Amino acid sequence: MTKKNNKRNQAPSPEPTQPLEAIVSLQEVAKRMNKTTRTIRRWYLEEGIMPKPIFMNNAVLGWRESVLSQWLLDAEQRNQVTY
Repeated sequence: MTKKNNKRNQAPSPEPTQPLEAIVSLQEVAKRMNKTTRTIRRWYLEEGIMPKPIFMNNAVLGWRESVLSQWLLDAEQRNQVTY
């Protein structure tokens, strides 16, 4: 006796997942902005200039690429960033 393939009894296939967004580390942010990691830390901890980073185990993991890019664009529009 063989079993028939019955689509009604099959579990739905999982939806395709989005690729994970790149996380930019503190060191990479400092390098891109030509600043020290200490300055970047001060900007988000004390001065609130930067968006809040992603934390894991009470340590900074980094920033989502899209959040960092949007923050830079917004800062440029406010004339807060110069090159």
